[in-house]
Amino acid sequence: MKHTALRSVLAFASVAAVAAAGCHRAAREVASVSGPSIRPDGAPSAPAGPPMAVPAQGVLIKHGTVSLVVTDADTAEQKIRDLMRIHGAYVASRESRATVHPGRTLGPSEVHSLTLTIKVEAKAFDAFLAGVRQAGSFTSEDVRVEDVTFAYMDLNARLANQRRVEERLLKYLDDPSRDYKMVLEVEKELARVREQVEQLSAQLRVMENQIAYSTVVVHLNVRADWVPPEERSFAAEIGEALSGSISALGEAARLAVLFAVAAAPWMLVIAVVVFAVFLVARRRKRG
Repeated sequence: MKHTALRSVLAFASVAAVAAAGCHRAAREVASVSGPSIRPDGAPSAPAGPPMAVPAQGVLIKHGTVSLVVTDADTAEQKIRDLMRIHGAYVASRESRATVHPGRTLGPSEVHSLTLTIKVEAKAFDAFLAGVRQAGSFTSEDVRVEDVTFAYMDLNARLANQRRVEERLLKYLDDPSRDYKMVLEVEKELARVREQVEQLSAQLRVMENQIAYSTVVVHLNVRADWVPPEERSFAAEIGEALSGSISALGEAARLAVLFAVAAAPWMLVIAVVVFAVFLVARRRKRG
Protein backbone atom coordinates (compact mmCIF):
# COMPACT_ATOMS: atom_id res chain seq x y z
CA MET A 1 0.00 0.00 0.00
CA LYS A 2 2.83 2.34 0.93
CA HIS A 3 4.67 1.50 -2.29
CA THR A 4 1.49 2.11 -4.29
CA ALA A 5 1.10 5.60 -2.77
CA LEU A 6 4.75 6.38 -3.43
CA ARG A 7 4.53 5.16 -7.01
CA SER A 8 1.50 7.40 -7.49
CA VAL A 9 3.40 10.44 -6.21
CA LEU A 10 6.47 9.71 -8.32
CA ALA A 11 4.35 9.02 -11.39
CA PHE A 12 2.64 12.38 -10.95
CA ALA A 13 6.05 14.02 -10.61
CA SER A 14 7.32 12.29 -13.75
CA VAL A 15 4.34 13.46 -15.79
CA ALA A 16 4.91 17.01 -14.54
CA ALA A 17 8.60 16.77 -15.47
CA VAL A 18 7.77 15.62 -19.01
CA ALA A 19 5.30 18.48 -19.42
CA ALA A 20 7.85 20.97 -18.12
CA ALA A 21 10.58 19.63 -20.40
CA GLY A 22 8.27 19.84 -23.42
CA CYS A 23 7.95 23.60 -23.01
CA HIS A 24 11.38 24.25 -21.52
CA ARG A 25 12.81 25.60 -24.78
CA ALA A 26 10.07 28.20 -25.16
CA ALA A 27 10.53 29.26 -21.56
CA ARG A 28 14.29 29.66 -22.04
CA GLU A 29 13.67 31.91 -25.05
CA VAL A 30 11.37 34.09 -22.97
CA ALA A 31 13.89 34.28 -20.15
CA SER A 32 16.80 35.08 -22.48
CA VAL A 33 15.23 38.30 -23.71
CA SER A 34 16.41 40.19 -20.64
CA GLY A 35 17.69 39.62 -17.14
CA PRO A 36 15.69 40.81 -14.13
CA SER A 37 15.46 44.60 -14.37
CA ILE A 38 16.86 46.69 -11.55
CA ARG A 39 15.00 49.65 -10.13
CA PRO A 40 16.81 53.00 -9.65
CA ASP A 41 17.22 52.29 -5.94
CA GLY A 42 19.19 49.11 -6.77
CA ALA A 43 16.49 46.68 -5.62
CA PRO A 44 15.53 43.83 -7.98
CA SER A 45 11.98 43.30 -9.13
CA ALA A 46 9.59 41.74 -6.67
CA PRO A 47 9.46 37.93 -6.68
CA ALA A 48 6.76 36.23 -8.66
CA GLY A 49 3.48 36.37 -6.79
CA PRO A 50 -0.04 35.52 -7.85
CA PRO A 51 -0.56 35.56 -11.64
CA MET A 52 -1.51 38.90 -13.16
CA ALA A 53 -5.05 39.25 -14.41
CA VAL A 54 -5.03 38.82 -18.19
CA PRO A 55 -6.50 42.00 -19.78
CA ALA A 56 -8.95 41.85 -22.68
CA GLN A 57 -6.28 42.87 -25.21
CA GLY A 58 -3.92 40.16 -23.96
CA VAL A 59 -0.56 40.33 -22.19
CA LEU A 60 1.73 42.62 -24.17
CA ILE A 61 5.42 43.56 -24.17
CA LYS A 62 6.05 46.96 -25.77
CA HIS A 63 9.30 48.24 -27.26
CA GLY A 64 9.90 51.61 -28.93
CA THR A 65 12.88 53.24 -30.66
CA VAL A 66 13.03 56.98 -31.41
CA SER A 67 15.76 58.90 -33.28
CA LEU A 68 16.15 62.66 -32.86
CA VAL A 69 18.50 65.35 -34.14
CA VAL A 70 19.50 67.88 -31.47
CA THR A 71 21.92 70.81 -31.21
CA ASP A 72 23.08 69.99 -27.67
CA ALA A 73 23.15 66.56 -26.01
CA ASP A 74 22.94 67.83 -22.42
CA THR A 75 19.85 69.98 -23.02
CA ALA A 76 18.02 67.19 -24.84
CA GLU A 77 18.93 64.62 -22.19
CA GLN A 78 17.67 66.92 -19.44
CA LYS A 79 14.31 67.25 -21.20
CA ILE A 80 14.05 63.46 -21.40
CA ARG A 81 14.98 63.03 -17.72
CA ASP A 82 12.27 65.54 -16.77
CA LEU A 83 9.80 63.35 -18.67
CA MET A 84 11.13 60.28 -16.85
CA ARG A 85 10.38 61.86 -13.47
CA ILE A 86 6.83 62.64 -14.58
CA HIS A 87 6.14 59.10 -15.82
CA GLY A 88 8.11 57.12 -13.23
CA ALA A 89 10.70 55.85 -15.72
CA TYR A 90 14.38 55.09 -15.20
CA VAL A 91 17.52 54.65 -17.33
CA ALA A 92 18.57 51.04 -17.87
CA SER A 93 21.67 51.97 -19.91
CA ARG A 94 23.38 55.05 -21.32
CA GLU A 95 25.93 55.21 -24.14
CA SER A 96 27.56 58.33 -25.60
CA ARG A 97 30.08 58.76 -28.38
CA ALA A 98 32.37 61.70 -29.10
CA THR A 99 35.57 62.71 -30.83
CA VAL A 100 38.30 62.49 -28.20
CA HIS A 101 41.22 64.90 -28.46
CA PRO A 102 44.36 63.67 -26.62
CA GLY A 103 45.72 65.81 -23.82
CA ARG A 104 42.57 67.62 -22.79
CA THR A 105 39.18 67.09 -21.17
CA LEU A 106 36.24 66.27 -23.40
CA GLY A 107 33.61 69.01 -23.44
CA PRO A 108 29.86 68.27 -23.39
CA SER A 109 29.36 70.04 -26.73
CA GLU A 110 31.72 67.56 -28.42
CA VAL A 111 29.37 64.60 -27.88
CA HIS A 112 28.01 63.67 -31.31
CA SER A 113 25.66 60.82 -30.36
CA LEU A 114 23.88 59.64 -27.23
CA THR A 115 21.74 56.52 -26.72
CA LEU A 116 19.45 56.06 -23.72
CA THR A 117 17.67 52.79 -22.96
CA ILE A 118 14.74 53.66 -20.72
CA LYS A 119 12.26 51.55 -18.78
CA VAL A 120 8.82 53.13 -18.40
CA GLU A 121 5.57 51.78 -16.97
CA ALA A 122 3.53 50.13 -19.71
CA LYS A 123 0.49 52.33 -19.02
CA ALA A 124 2.62 55.46 -19.66
CA PHE A 125 4.35 54.10 -22.79
CA ASP A 126 2.40 56.12 -25.38
CA ALA A 127 2.47 59.39 -23.40
CA PHE A 128 6.19 59.06 -22.70
CA LEU A 129 6.96 58.31 -26.36
CA ALA A 130 4.98 61.37 -27.46
CA GLY A 131 6.94 63.54 -25.01
CA VAL A 132 10.31 62.19 -26.18
CA ARG A 133 9.52 63.26 -29.75
CA GLN A 134 9.40 66.87 -28.54
CA ALA A 135 12.97 66.75 -27.15
CA GLY A 136 14.49 67.36 -30.60
CA SER A 137 13.83 67.17 -34.32
CA PHE A 138 12.10 63.84 -34.89
CA THR A 139 13.65 61.69 -37.66
CA SER A 140 12.39 58.12 -37.14
CA GLU A 141 10.37 55.85 -34.86
CA ASP A 142 9.89 52.10 -34.53
CA VAL A 143 7.25 50.67 -32.15
CA ARG A 144 6.80 46.93 -31.66
CA VAL A 145 4.21 45.16 -29.52
CA GLU A 146 4.62 41.45 -28.72
CA ASP A 147 1.64 39.42 -27.52
CA VAL A 148 2.93 36.98 -24.87
CA THR A 149 -0.45 35.93 -23.48
CA PHE A 150 0.02 32.23 -24.26
CA ALA A 151 3.62 32.12 -22.98
CA TYR A 152 2.60 33.92 -19.77
CA MET A 153 -0.33 31.59 -19.06
CA ASP A 154 1.82 28.56 -19.91
CA LEU A 155 4.53 29.62 -17.44
CA ASN A 156 1.97 30.13 -14.68
CA ALA A 157 0.35 26.74 -15.35
CA ARG A 158 3.67 24.86 -15.29
CA LEU A 159 4.78 26.65 -12.13
CA ALA A 160 1.52 25.80 -10.37
CA ASN A 161 1.86 22.18 -11.49
CA GLN A 162 5.42 21.89 -10.10
CA ARG A 163 4.32 23.41 -6.80
CA ARG A 164 1.56 20.82 -6.51
CA VAL A 165 4.16 18.09 -7.08
CA GLU A 166 6.37 19.63 -4.42
CA GLU A 167 3.47 19.72 -1.97
CA ARG A 168 2.63 16.06 -2.54
CA LEU A 169 6.26 15.00 -2.09
CA LEU A 170 6.49 16.97 1.15
CA LYS A 171 3.32 15.35 2.43
CA TYR A 172 4.76 11.93 1.73
CA LEU A 173 7.96 12.77 3.65
CA ASP A 174 5.90 14.05 6.59
CA ASP A 175 3.84 10.88 6.69
CA PRO A 176 4.92 8.81 9.74
CA SER A 177 4.00 5.61 7.91
CA ARG A 178 6.31 6.37 4.96
CA ASP A 179 8.70 3.73 3.65
CA TYR A 180 12.14 4.80 4.90
CA LYS A 181 13.84 2.83 2.16
CA MET A 182 12.31 5.22 -0.40
CA VAL A 183 13.12 8.46 1.43
CA LEU A 184 16.34 9.11 -0.51
CA GLU A 185 14.59 8.61 -3.83
CA VAL A 186 11.77 10.94 -2.82
CA GLU A 187 14.20 13.59 -1.57
CA LYS A 188 16.11 13.41 -4.86
CA GLU A 189 12.86 13.93 -6.77
CA LEU A 190 11.93 16.79 -4.42
CA ALA A 191 15.26 18.53 -5.12
CA ARG A 192 14.64 18.27 -8.87
CA VAL A 193 11.10 19.64 -8.51
CA ARG A 194 12.30 22.54 -6.37
CA GLU A 195 14.92 23.38 -8.97
CA GLN A 196 12.14 23.49 -11.58
CA VAL A 197 10.08 25.76 -9.32
CA GLU A 198 13.00 28.17 -8.93
CA GLN A 199 13.69 28.26 -12.67
CA LEU A 200 10.06 28.83 -13.60
CA SER A 201 9.70 31.49 -10.90
CA ALA A 202 12.74 33.35 -12.25
CA GLN A 203 11.41 33.17 -15.82
CA LEU A 204 8.04 34.44 -14.65
CA ARG A 205 9.64 37.37 -12.80
CA VAL A 206 11.54 38.36 -15.95
CA MET A 207 8.41 38.21 -18.09
CA GLU A 208 6.28 40.14 -15.58
CA ASN A 209 8.95 42.84 -15.44
CA GLN A 210 9.00 43.10 -19.24
CA ILE A 211 5.21 43.34 -19.24
CA ALA A 212 5.03 45.95 -16.47
CA TYR A 213 7.91 48.08 -17.81
CA SER A 214 8.12 48.85 -21.52
CA THR A 215 11.45 49.66 -23.17
CA VAL A 216 12.12 52.92 -25.01
CA VAL A 217 15.46 53.42 -26.79
CA VAL A 218 16.26 57.05 -27.62
CA HIS A 219 19.01 57.89 -30.15
CA LEU A 220 20.20 61.52 -30.05
CA ASN A 221 22.30 62.63 -33.02
CA VAL A 222 24.05 65.91 -32.20
CA ARG A 223 24.56 68.57 -34.88
CA ALA A 224 25.57 71.94 -33.47
CA ASP A 225 24.67 73.75 -36.72
CA TRP A 226 21.26 72.08 -37.03
CA VAL A 227 18.38 74.49 -37.73
CA PRO A 228 14.97 72.83 -37.22
CA PRO A 229 12.71 73.29 -40.27
CA GLU A 230 9.90 75.80 -39.80
CA GLU A 231 6.35 75.53 -41.07
CA ARG A 232 6.12 77.43 -44.38
CA SER A 233 3.36 79.92 -45.22
CA PHE A 234 1.59 80.08 -48.60
CA ALA A 235 3.51 83.25 -49.49
CA ALA A 236 6.78 81.51 -48.67
CA GLU A 237 5.82 78.58 -50.90
CA ILE A 238 5.05 81.01 -53.78
CA GLY A 239 8.39 82.71 -53.25
CA GLU A 240 10.19 79.35 -53.25
CA ALA A 241 8.36 78.28 -56.42
CA LEU A 242 9.25 81.53 -58.21
CA SER A 243 12.83 81.34 -57.03
CA GLY A 244 13.05 77.76 -58.21
CA SER A 245 11.63 78.68 -61.61
CA ILE A 246 14.09 81.53 -62.07
CA SER A 247 16.94 79.26 -61.02
CA ALA A 248 15.81 76.64 -63.54
CA LEU A 249 15.59 79.29 -66.29
CA GLY A 250 19.07 80.53 -65.48
CA GLU A 251 20.38 76.97 -65.52
CA ALA A 252 18.75 76.39 -68.92
CA ALA A 253 20.38 79.57 -70.30
CA ARG A 254 23.73 78.51 -68.91
CA LEU A 255 23.45 75.09 -70.54
CA ALA A 256 22.43 76.70 -73.86
CA VAL A 257 25.50 78.94 -73.84
CA LEU A 258 27.76 76.04 -72.97
CA PHE A 259 26.23 73.98 -75.77
CA ALA A 260 26.76 76.80 -78.25
CA VAL A 261 30.38 77.23 -77.21
CA ALA A 262 31.01 73.48 -77.36
CA ALA A 263 29.28 73.19 -80.77
CA ALA A 264 31.01 76.21 -82.37
CA PRO A 265 34.15 74.31 -83.55
CA TRP A 266 32.01 71.56 -85.04
CA MET A 267 29.75 74.07 -86.76
CA LEU A 268 32.83 75.70 -88.32
CA VAL A 269 34.09 72.35 -89.58
CA ILE A 270 30.66 71.50 -90.96
CA ALA A 271 30.43 74.91 -92.67
CA VAL A 272 33.84 74.42 -94.36
CA VAL A 273 32.86 70.94 -95.55
CA VAL A 274 29.53 72.18 -96.92
CA PHE A 275 31.22 75.10 -98.67
CA ALA A 276 33.81 72.77 -100.25
CA VAL A 277 31.09 70.42 -101.47
CA PHE A 278 29.23 73.40 -102.89
CA LEU A 279 32.31 74.57 -104.84
CA VAL A 280 32.99 71.09 -106.25
CA ALA A 281 29.39 70.72 -107.33
CA ARG A 282 29.43 74.14 -108.98
CA ARG A 283 32.58 73.41 -110.98
CA ARG A 284 31.19 70.11 -112.23
CA LYS A 285 28.01 71.86 -113.28
CA ARG A 286 30.01 74.43 -115.30
CA GLY A 287 32.14 71.76 -116.85
